[in-house]
Amino acid sequence: MTSLYYSQHDGLSCVDALAIAERELGACQVLISTPSTFSVARLSTSGLEAHVANTCFSFRAFSNKGELRWELSDGKVGSAILVSLAKPNSNSAFDEILSSGVITQKYLCWGEVVSVRDGWATLNSGRTSNFEVPVEASIGDFLYMKTTEYLAVAEDIDGNTFVVDELINGFFVENVSNHEQ
Repeated sequence: MTSLYYSQHDGLSCVDALAIAERELGACQVLISTPSTFSVARLSTSGLEAHVANTCFSFRAFSNKGELRWELSDGKVGSAILVSLAKPNSNSAFDEILSSGVITQKYLCWGEVVSVRDGWATLNSGRTSNFEVPVEASIGDFLYMKTTEYLAVAEDIDGNTFVVDELINGFFVENVSNHEQ
């Protein structure tokens, strides 16, 4: 059984929410949505580029410790939900949900690796523009996003099992030679 800890944080700028993500999740990856782009970044002590933080309207930061989801809601501020696999480091209020099991999933990322540089793989397909992902890969590899679904039993209603949440675990590589087998 795994505990999931949920805490909500309101009235945060993108930069403030990223600071919470870094404090609670450590070094993590971030899926970033702006009006003109969707990208992946690594969050570390250097933060994100200023123009990305100023135009971001949504992000999901994730590591093996959990996930923080932020949505812009009013001008320059929004709300964040932290889902953590350990009690939050801050003194903020949190709810705990006990899961009864897990299911791991993998989702194929569009395209194949067309170039690699400094721990980043660039994906491309005939249907999408180039997309960079922070993962060690080789040209021709296929990338997957791994997730974990956390399950619980509805004891007060009907006893059915349901998905409490799905957390992103990160990206991994499947080599072309493994794919053809």
